[in-house]
Amino acid sequence: MRQKFFTCVSLFGTSFTIMIFSISVGLFSLSYGDHAPALHRSRTLYLERLSYLSEKNTQGFTYLSLNDQFYSQLKKSPELEDLCIYRMGLVKVFRKNKVISFSVAYTDASLWNIYQYNFLEGRAYTQKDVAEGRHCAVITESIKKFYFGEASALGKKVGEEEKFSVIGVVRDGIVLNAIGPEAAQIFVPYHVNNAGYYDSNSAVLLATSKKDIPRIKEQLENTIKKGDQYKALKGYRARVEAETVYEKQHFSQGSMLLGAFLFFIVVIPALNLVGLNVNRITERSSEIGIRKAFGASSNVLAGQFIVENIILTAIGGVLGILLTYFISDFMIEVLFYDQAESVDEVSNFLINWDTMLAAIFAILFFGLLSGILPAWRMSRLHPIKALKGGSNS
Repeated sequence: MRQKFFTCVSLFGTSFTIMIFSISVGLFSLSYGDHAPALHRSRTLYLERLSYLSEKNTQGFTYLSLNDQFYSQLKKSPELEDLCIYRMGLVKVFRKNKVISFSVAYTDASLWNIYQYNFLEGRAYTQKDVAEGRHCAVITESIKKFYFGEASALGKKVGEEEKFSVIGVVRDGIVLNAIGPEAAQIFVPYHVNNAGYYDSNSAVLLATSKKDIPRIKEQLENTIKKGDQYKALKGYRARVEAETVYEKQHFSQGSMLLGAFLFFIVVIPALNLVGLNVNRITERSSEIGIRKAFGASSNVLAGQFIVENIILTAIGGVLGILLTYFISDFMIEVLFYDQAESVDEVSNFLINWDTMLAAIFAILFFGLLSGILPAWRMSRLHPIKALKGGSNS
């Protein structure tokens, strides 16, 4: 309270740093972590296509012919917990003189085993629905509100050129870098357009554990090598494009960039506060001299200044977490602008236990780094010099 300007600068720097730290960690977690409905991304393999690459250069072409025999053989793998065949498409809607497109996933019923969707209305389609080619659909809450507002969607139709009867409504997912079915807003049984069930399609593979993913990849490569139907043209080699979210989204590069960013975000403000703390504590040199004259040790004085700084930093940290709480509402509008109404209850997605722990560690590091050096330096002043406002330098 005696140094209000210093206090305001310190609290602003700390709270702003914690906010940036929390948001960065939260966004990184949403990009690569396990979040509903993709709760098993760490052991999910996304099989997209079979490519034929030139042996002389990187140019090539794609010929997707992963058929019934391929997937039937793959399903027998002991390392594989489940497998979902899918194909992505679009539903176009003409509203208010413009065309709006919604992402559609044509899948089999295994989708509901791999992804954990929260059903608000109705049910998921079954393997029987898929086999019979029923024109039914499961839609997200944002699609329901677009078509039907707050009314129940069950039994009603969605789509324009092709109509689907709604049998279920699920909550929108909060996933960045969504891949395959997890990016869809409408889910339809695979046979609905009379396409071959296992003909020319991608798949989501759920491994029994993260450690089994390399073995599944090896099995995929061996299947391609042994199958005559997958032999490439002369001068080309066949390659299965199956990757995890970490490989598709450049996890290693992103981790290094995030680490470097967080390092500068935390360390540079802390170093600036070291200078502020030195000036603040220097102004209390007469207090230090009097206390040392009455027998206070250097350790006691250093401990006092460090505790004071940690308390101040902790207050700034709490303000930073609260600031993150409110900023997350804005982030929802930016990142999930077409789903904002349906994710209100998780609008503060950046406030989670991982982010909270990271923020706490940042607060402690921030407080110690900016307080321990000036505190120890000033606590070692000679009483006479301290009373005169001097220093050890």
